[in-house]
Amino acid sequence: MNKRERIIANYNGHQGVSTMAHIRRIIEDVYPTAYQELTGVQYGKLMSIVNKAYHEGRASMGAEVVDGVVYIGGNYYPLKLLERITYKEERIVTYNPIGATGTYHHPILGDIPHEMPYSDNYYYQLDDGTYERVFDRDKAEQLSVTHQIYTREDNYITIVLFDGKEIARYGCL
Repeated sequence: MNKRERIIANYNGHQGVSTMAHIRRIIEDVYPTAYQELTGVQYGKLMSIVNKAYHEGRASMGAEVVDGVVYIGGNYYPLKLLERITYKEERIVTYNPIGATGTYHHPILGDIPHEMPYSDNYYYQLDDGTYERVFDRDKAEQLSVTHQIYTREDNYITIVLFDGKEIARYGCL
């Protein structure tokens, strides 16, 4: 048996040309003189070690693509099917009212101004239904006599689509 035959006899991985060439390139990158220094048996076993490490590393990632099929956690999904899944992100803006407009009527104390909580984000609603930002807390307190003051909350969600139809939503609402 020649050296090449001994290598193949001691290598236990896939023996396709591209697979074996890839393993040999990896070995040459790390140990350039391995082919000359090792026997066919030793080199074949080294190729088996590299092959095993590759497959164990790939399996630990939890997913791989082989011949147009994605393997994830023990399940197979055609890549063409997964390509039909898309997503979009959406921002949901909510305006939350702060207290009451103007003053608060306490049954014993009478009319008292409502307390303005701290925020860097005050808004009041315009006649056309849109909101305008007030950058100053003092200005927001002044406006609270005549307008309802709001804080703004922005939340982001991810919408998952299959062939353009919504199948799931993820995020904070």
